Amino acid sequence: MKDQQEIIKVHGSNAIPVVMLVLGAGIFTGILSETKMVDHMASDFLTIVPESFSPFFTVIVAVISLPLSFLMSNDAFFFRALPVLAQAAAEYGIDPVEIARAGVIGQPLHSMGPTSAPCSF
Repeated sequence: MKDQQEIIKVHGSNAIPVVMLVLGAGIFTGILSETKMVDHMASDFLTIVPESFSPFFTVIVAVISLPLSFLMSNDAFFFRALPVLAQAAAEYGIDPVEIARAGVIGQPLHSMGPTSAPCSF
């Protein structure tokens, strides 16, 4: 019991924030889904996207994923914005997995900024 308490004390400060993030994201996603807020936000979003752009919706998501993932935190982008974009894409018959793939296009560029260690001179 004493060894277990030591291990929890050593690693708990790193594990608890991650667990809280995952639980919080799940709760937030569940609230958005069950209250149909994602559906309404997606339909509102589609009012500004012309239907003629529907064949290019995945490309549009890939292009906007870069600035959105820089302007928002990763959590906000992946747990709030991307579900809305995936629901909007579903209206055009696009599989949510395709939107998820398009959403991660901008991620490699996060490590290519002036404030990142690999790019510091």
